[in-house]
Amino acid sequence: MIKLILSDLDETLLNDDGTVHQNNVTAIQHFVAEGGYFVPNTGRSYKSILPLLKTLGLDKNNPQYVISYNGGAIVALHPDETVDILDQQTLPWQLAKKVFDLGQMQSDIDTHIYTLDQLFIHNISASDKAYMLERQVPYTEIHGTDLVFLQKEQPIAKVIFEHPEEAVREAIAHKVMAELSDEVVVTFSSGRYVEFNLKGTDKGQAGLSLAHILNVHRDEVAALGDNLNDLAMITAAGTGVAVGNARPEIKEAANIVLQKTNNEAAVADFIERFIG
Repeated sequence: MIKLILSDLDETLLNDDGTVHQNNVTAIQHFVAEGGYFVPNTGRSYKSILPLLKTLGLDKNNPQYVISYNGGAIVALHPDETVDILDQQTLPWQLAKKVFDLGQMQSDIDTHIYTLDQLFIHNISASDKAYMLERQVPYTEIHGTDLVFLQKEQPIAKVIFEHPEEAVREAIAHKVMAELSDEVVVTFSSGRYVEFNLKGTDKGQAGLSLAHILNVHRDEVAALGDNLNDLAMITAAGTGVAVGNARPEIKEAANIVLQKTNNEAAVADFIERFIG
């Protein structure tokens, strides 16, 4: 019996325009009402998904759990807006700066730096600005490459780079990992980002850590995703689920491959057909 659902957001739970299919809302609320835990497991910050939690009717749960930054933080959110950080895996400032510097390969690279409670963006692209607005993600623009101010903003959860060309993202990954493979891990997401976390950090390990906190066995955990940064949680969970629009690598690794895509309420399809 599934007691804990870990779900990616973009291209999994959310429609392409960032909205939520009503069937997903209804199915999730039913699952939670029956005693289950529905936990967003995302690359985003926990603050950025507060509006989504309200839409899902999860904002009044005490607590509501969220895994953020590709496993960089496990948080418990309370209705009074207090936050408990249950676990964190963060980058030392000097390491984050090295990743940032190595990624500045050409003038149109867009760089995100996540602390545990803020997002800073350097050289934001027009498409990324629209993407952030559509998904109601708050951020602060930074100008220049002097990141000394971040020493006061620590801890740093992850550093990611945005570029529309896969070849550029692959080149950034190669350059960073060639020098820092003993210290960071790389993932790709949303067909636009290449992401770097502290080595050993991923959505799967964080999901199992939360399951342990909740006294939920691995066999009682399901994980739904679509992209490469979801692979670790798909393989870690007792039941790994690929939505219909998932990358081939995710479908290959999953126990269940859904026909329905994120735009067709794939999460609701899984809950209704496999949990009831």
